[in-house]
Amino acid sequence: MPNASPTTTNIPKFVYTLAQFRQAGGPCRARCYELIRAGKLRAVKDDRRTLIPAAEVDRFFAELPTFGARANLAPAWSGRRISRR
Repeated sequence: MPNASPTTTNIPKFVYTLAQFRQAGGPCRARCYELIRAGKLRAVKDDRRTLIPAAEVDRFFAELPTFGARANLAPAWSGRRISRR
């Protein structure tokens, strides 16, 4: 039976660095800080590191609008043609 080392066991993550969050599909670094300042993304600090709790990562991606959802948006085409002369 092989020995289980810390590199081969699946330890659940409780926090992500901004780089890990972005690798998971999150927005760019500047946008992350904008979302944090606006209160739309919760982050915690560990000395100088900014960390995103795993539950917050799940919430962030769950609340993103689905592709093609246009319920609250104006229609893409109003039926009026724009003449180009």
